Amino acid sequence: FDTLIPANRWETVEGRTGVVEIEGCGFGCTLIRTDICEEIMERDGTCFRPMAILGEDLAFCKRAIDAGYSIWCDCDAVVGHIGQTILWPKRENEMV
Repeated sequence: FDTLIPANRWETVEGRTGVVEIEGCGFGCTLIRTDICEEIMERDGTCFRPMAILGEDLAFCKRAIDAGYSIWCDCDAVVGHIGQTILWPKRENEMV
């Protein structure tokens, strides 16, 4: 899990397909079972409180991994994200 430090590390899954295991991710689009959150809350007293240099999303990923869960990315999912900038994948025949 040390590879998540520093928190601004960025990797791309461009060109990959299917579902792959990852170390952590931002929470722009995630799916988490409620019972996992409940177990982490019981175990750690929090789900999303940031850690030292990990923001709330990566801190959750670390807690989930420490509780024996794994984090997966569906490389075929198409999602956008609105934050400081709007991120959306380029569509076929679309000019950027």
